[in-house]
Amino acid sequence: MAYHGIKYFRLSSEQRELAAEARAAAASAEALAKDESLRRTEAEKLFRDTQLRALQQQLSPHFLLNALNSVSAQVQNGDPDGATEMLSRIGAFLHMALETGEVPFHTLEEELDAVQTYLSIETVRFGDRLATSTSTSVERSCLSVQVPTLFLQPLYENAVKHSVGSRYGNVDIDLRVTEENGTVRIELSNSVRSAPGPDQPEGGIGLANVRARLASAYGAQSGLNVVQDENRFVVRILLPKAG
Repeated sequence: MAYHGIKYFRLSSEQRELAAEARAAAASAEALAKDESLRRTEAEKLFRDTQLRALQQQLSPHFLLNALNSVSAQVQNGDPDGATEMLSRIGAFLHMALETGEVPFHTLEEELDAVQTYLSIETVRFGDRLATSTSTSVERSCLSVQVPTLFLQPLYENAVKHSVGSRYGNVDIDLRVTEENGTVRIELSNSVRSAPGPDQPEGGIGLANVRARLASAYGAQSGLNVVQDENRFVVRILLPKAG
C-alpha cells in the first residue's frame, strides 16, 4: 500500500513537472509568436510607409517643373511682379511639402490647407485662363481624420486642367466629406462640357497614383470610383475613419 502511494506520488510529481514544462513551453512559444507578429507588423508598416512616400514623391517633380516653367515665362514676358508672387507661393508650398515629406499621413484639415496653397499657385500661373469656382463642405468630425499626404492634389489638378482647357466658361469644383459608421466618404466633382470618349482614361497618372496610395495605405478598406457624364466628372473615395 505504501509502495503504491509512493509510486502514485512520484507519477503525480512527474505529471506536474511535465505540465509545468508544457505551460512554460507554450508561454515561450506564444511570446515568440507575438514577437514575430510584431516584427512582421512593423516590417509591413515600414514597407507601406516607404511605398507611400515613393508614390507621394512622384507628384512633386511634375508639379514643380510646371510651376517653375511658369515663373520663367513670366520673367520673359516682362512680369516681374507676377514672377515674384509665384515664387512666394511656390516657396510656401515647398515649405509645407518639406515639413510633411517624411510623413505619409496628416489630417484632412492639413490636406485642405495644402489644396488651397496649390490652388493659389495655379491661380497666379494661369491668371484669367483659370475660370474656376470652388466649394467645400466637410463634416467637422472628419477634419482630424488621418489621410495620405497630398492625395487630393492630383484630383484638383485634373479639375484645373479641365478648367484651363475649357472654352465654355467657369468650371466649378465641389468637395464634400461625410462620415457614417466609421467610414469617411469623400466626393470631389467638377463640371464638364462634353461626354467622355470610349477610350478616355479616368484621370491619367494622377488618379492612378491616388488609387495606388489608397490601396497601399488601407488595402481592401478603401475604395475609389470614377463617374463621368455630359455634365460632371465625379471621384468618390471611401476610407476608414481610423486608418
